[in-house]
Amino acid sequence: MTKRFGSFKKLLAFMMLTSIIFLTLVNGGCWSLGNDSRDIAMHIKHSIQYKGGGAHLVAMSLINNSGLTANILDGRLPWRHRHAMVLLLVNSDTGAVIEASVPPIDDPVAAVVEVGPGAEVHGELSLLEIYPTLDEDLRSSRVDVFYAFDITCIGAIVPQRVGGWFSIPRKEDGS
Repeated sequence: MTKRFGSFKKLLAFMMLTSIIFLTLVNGGCWSLGNDSRDIAMHIKHSIQYKGGGAHLVAMSLINNSGLTANILDGRLPWRHRHAMVLLLVNSDTGAVIEASVPPIDDPVAAVVEVGPGAEVHGELSLLEIYPTLDEDLRSSRVDVFYAFDITCIGAIVPQRVGGWFSIPRKEDGS
């Protein structure tokens, strides 16, 4: 009986290992032949610039500095879906957090964006759509914007968490 049980454990271990390798390869995982994408997210750099204007636009770019094509879910791009990026706006004089509007329930699109080696993808985000009182807040104080998001590449083991902050200057009277 012990001999049969030992063989069963070996068979079970073999089946589990085979399943893990199969699922990883099917999902474009990090063990795909000759295409090690485990750390590709670490080679994606981001750029954020406040452009201003009536909608308080923020321009964003992701730049692929790796030698591989990065496949990113469209809904995970920080400008595509409201829940793909954490934003926190703070009144710099009082330290009060500016309230965001509650977004409607929205499912992101399941499309994939391919970003080749050296390529960039760009997008814009309107802060006024998310923070409807932003103009009013800017009349009294400068506003600090803190942001964070994950760069999640399909097949990567760990997403890269990036973040930072920038300031929006106080609006002068008449502007």
